[in-house]
Amino acid sequence: MKKTAILLYLLFAIVFFCFMPSLASACLEYDRTKAMIYAGQYWNRPNDAKYRVDDNDCTNFGSQAAIAGGIDFSECPGRTDIGKGNKAGTKGIVGVSKLVTALANGFCFEITGNSRAKPGDFIVGNKGSHVTIVADESKRYFYGHTNDSI
Repeated sequence: MKKTAILLYLLFAIVFFCFMPSLASACLEYDRTKAMIYAGQYWNRPNDAKYRVDDNDCTNFGSQAAIAGGIDFSECPGRTDIGKGNKAGTKGIVGVSKLVTALANGFCFEITGNSRAKPGDFIVGNKGSHVTIVADESKRYFYGHTNDSI
């Protein structure tokens, strides 16, 4: 019994000290400002030199902004290749529900109401079928693709 308790304690310690730091760093590595700058630069045209464009471009664009903000989707379920050229092999998420799930489960993003959103955060609208990026503190402007908009 004592041996089992010691083994369980060691297992807990290994899991805690090996995996919790990486989880914490995943939670802290998103730079909203860099994501917002990227979105502001490409909201009205695709960055087609580095990324492919497809029919679900709002989440492709959201993935690109998240990548600019430090998110790495390479290990996320539902990832797909969105890069080309020198970005070939870059993984992103295409599909609103997949992107929301990946951000919430893989990167500790909080699902909250629009009132708490900050510039660089993602907003899901149009009855859950479109994603945009908050462009300013007033939350009156958003960067989005599919129908390029600000």
